[in-house]
Amino acid sequence: MGLFPDEVQFSVDREKVQRLKSDLDGLPDLRQERVAVLRQAIEAGSYKVPNQQIAQAMSSDLLSQRVMGAMKARRPCP
Repeated sequence: MGLFPDEVQFSVDREKVQRLKSDLDGLPDLRQERVAVLRQAIEAGSYKVPNQQIAQAMSSDLLSQRVMGAMKARRPCP
């Protein structure tokens, strides 16, 4: 047993990690086509976002900011 009772050790198979990274690099970026379509719509002025979707995004962002602010206020300073 280590010095600390909650000690964790990870074994990393570097070869496997490199193989997985290589596999991921070989996959096509499926979102590129979607981004191109959206970019064209924005440039053409035909991209419209429903007001309800904008309102939901704004309220979600506001809630996230308040939660994060509350969490930071509770943390002791280092």
